[in-house]
Amino acid sequence: MSNKIFSEIIYSIKNKNRKIFSDYFYLILISFFLILFFITLLLFTKVYSSRELKVIFLDVGQGDSILIQTPDGQKILIDAGPDDKVIRKIESYLSIFNKEIDLVIMSHGDSDHITGFLYLFPKYNVKNILVNGDQNKESSIYLINQEKIEQEIEFDESKTYIANCGDILSFGKGEDLIEMYILNPVKGGLIINDSNENSVVLLLVYKDYSFLFLGDASQEIENKLFLNIENCFEKTVSLSLKEKLQDLTVLKVSHHGSNTGSSASFLKLIKPEYAVISAGKDNRFNHPHKEVVEILEKYSKNILNTVNTGDIIFQTDGKNLEIIKAK
Repeated sequence: MSNKIFSEIIYSIKNKNRKIFSDYFYLILISFFLILFFITLLLFTKVYSSRELKVIFLDVGQGDSILIQTPDGQKILIDAGPDDKVIRKIESYLSIFNKEIDLVIMSHGDSDHITGFLYLFPKYNVKNILVNGDQNKESSIYLINQEKIEQEIEFDESKTYIANCGDILSFGKGEDLIEMYILNPVKGGLIINDSNENSVVLLLVYKDYSFLFLGDASQEIENKLFLNIENCFEKTVSLSLKEKLQDLTVLKVSHHGSNTGSSASFLKLIKPEYAVISAGKDNRFNHPHKEVVEILEKYSKNILNTVNTGDIIFQTDGKNLEIIKAK
């Protein structure tokens, strides 16, 4: 065999080995990234499907927005604040692989509660929507928002329901069962041209813990809640709800701490362990009002304000409660 032929054979073998090595290298590299992807996906799934209830009061400025994640992984959003800030907030808590929200609750039609939905609906598929049924609001902001929101609802084929006192929403089952009781508005009892009075008021119960969401309800509505419970629910249920309300874990203070809500008589009855105020820094309404804070200090052990703490996260397995502050 000549040296030339021998050299060509050696060269051919080397090239073949390089090609084999190159093919294996790319195969290994692709496998590595696939494994890394699935590990990341697994970690995201584990983080976002924690077997705990999370109630997150989002710092959206001068407005309300509360994100609830159930132990079964269902996602509920109560209100969406006054602008697009809600999107950045939600994206920091929900998995990037899931753009669905199981239930949206619009407490009432004021812009500081519903404008954020204009930015939410194009980005998330909302399965169900709960509204107060109030069609009396006449402000131009409300009407513009309502029209755009209805267009998005139609596009997503979301199912819309009207909230009525006595309704019970259930999430999960067995030990993970969470129930939300609607305490306001009363069917057929909407107040004309006063959206705050028609706020959807909800009591969420999960094992040993309870959360009351008041929207912008007035003192008059607050003071009717015990009567509403008696009139709207069966006796055994109403007795249980009264006990839960009188042993309340978390109160979402009405109307951002305005003096239109949070009467001393009501707070004396419920004595919430935690009172959460959702308000914007240096807002033009001076929320929370000084007199309301003084009443809260008298009847609640802990007062939290999104202005001071940022997002406020209540996380519980039903027996233990952890509070996480963003700031």
